[in-house]
Amino acid sequence: MSILSAMVLLPLLQLAPLPPGVWMELPGHGPMARAVALADLPEHWRPMTLSPADTQRALLSLIAPAALFLAVAPMGARQRASLTMLVVGAGILGLVVAAIQAAGGEAGYLRWRPLAPIGQPLGFFVNRNHQAIFLLSASVLAAALARTEPTPGRPVFRPAVALILMALLVVGALATLSRAGVLLAGPALAGGFLVLRSPRRGDAFGGRALAWSAALTAMATLIAMIVLAKGGLILDRFENGQGGGRLQLLPQVLDLARLHQPLGAGLGSFDLVYRAAERLEDIDPFYLNHAHNDFAELWLEAGWPGLALIVSFLAWWGLALRQQWFGALNDPLGRAGTLVIGLLLLHSLVDYPLRTPAMALVMALACALATRSAPPRAATCAA
Repeated sequence: MSILSAMVLLPLLQLAPLPPGVWMELPGHGPMARAVALADLPEHWRPMTLSPADTQRALLSLIAPAALFLAVAPMGARQRASLTMLVVGAGILGLVVAAIQAAGGEAGYLRWRPLAPIGQPLGFFVNRNHQAIFLLSASVLAAALARTEPTPGRPVFRPAVALILMALLVVGALATLSRAGVLLAGPALAGGFLVLRSPRRGDAFGGRALAWSAALTAMATLIAMIVLAKGGLILDRFENGQGGGRLQLLPQVLDLARLHQPLGAGLGSFDLVYRAAERLEDIDPFYLNHAHNDFAELWLEAGWPGLALIVSFLAWWGLALRQQWFGALNDPLGRAGTLVIGLLLLHSLVDYPLRTPAMALVMALACALATRSAPPRAATCAA
C-alpha cells in the first residue's frame, strides 16, 4: 500500500507549482528558462515537470490499475478466480481476432488503428510485443486456474484443459514474431508447469500424467517454433529488426537521465526531452516514443525518487516470491501472480508494456494476487 501511495504522490509533487527562482535552477531546466527569457515572458510559478500535460496524463493513468488492485486484494478465492478467468478468456478471444487479422492479409480486417501494421496477428493491441506478453501472462494464469478451487474439490478446470490453453496462448505469442515474446516463451511455459506441478491430495491428474502432458505441451510449442524458424520468420525478425538500434540509443537516454538528476524531467516527458536532444545522426523514419527500457525511462522522468520506487517494488516482489513459493502459503493464483510480475519486469527491460493501459491492469491484478494471502479454507483445498 505504501508503494502505491508513493506512486500517486510522485506525479502530484511534480505538478506542484514552484517559484521562478527554484524551477529555473533545477537540473535540465536551463533550456526552458532561456526560452522564457528570450521570449520576454513573465516569470510565473511553474511545476518542476517539463511537460505538465503529460504528467497529468500519467497521474490519471494510475486510476484504473490502482482501483483494480485495491478491489482485488481483499477478494476471496472465487472472485479472484473469476477475474483471472476473464484475462484468460480475453487471451483466447484475442487469439481468434489475431487469426482473422492474419488471414485477412492486406485486407486489413479488424485493424483497430490506422497506424497499426496490416495483416499482423495483434489481437486487441496495435503492437506485436504487447500482444505477445499479454498472451504469455494469460498462459501462466491459465495454469493457476487448474489448481484453484473456488469451491472445495472443484477446480476452475482440469490441468489437461490448462495445458491445451497454455499451448495455444504460447504458440499465439510466437506467431506475433515478437522477439521479446520468443525469448520469454520458455520462461512462461516453465512458470506455468511449476504452478501446475503442485498437486493436491487425492488429485487423479498428477505425477506421471502431468509430466507426460507437460512434455506434450512443450513439444507442441517447440514444433511451432521450429516451423516458424524453418520459414525464416523468427530469424529474420532477429536479424533485420530495429531492436539493435534501440539498444544503441540507450546510452544517450542514460546521459539525458543524468542531466536531469536528482528529480527527473517529469513523468511522461520522455518524448519532449528526447526530441530536444536527439542527434542528427540518430534521426530516421522510426518514431522513438519511448526509451524501450522502462527502468531507464523512469529514471529520466522521475529521477532518484523513481529509482527508489523501483528498488522498493523489487524488494516487495522478492518478499512475495518467498511467501508464495517457500512459505506456508500454497495459493496457485498468488504464485502465478509473482511469475506474471517477473515476465512483465523482464519485458520492461526492452519495451514499455506497463505504459499500455491493458497491461497496466494485468500488472495490477498480478500484484493483487501475489499480495493476497489465500484464506485458510482455500489454502487447505489447494494443498
